[in-house]
Amino acid sequence: MHAVQALPLLGFLLDRAISGNQPSTLVATARHVVIAIGMAWLIVTGALSGIALLGRPIMAL
Repeated sequence: MHAVQALPLLGFLLDRAISGNQPSTLVATARHVVIAIGMAWLIVTGALSGIALLGRPIMAL
């Protein structure tokens, strides 16, 4: 879970390190991709946790 929490921070650091105070479109796009991957990971792990809490095996998917 620590890696997922670090994804938005990584995007922010990339933004500041490469472009200074004005984010470029490439860096902003990269930041959005990193955040989207993090959100997708949270959704997938949340869904799997919900299935586990219901007592159904993963193979039921």
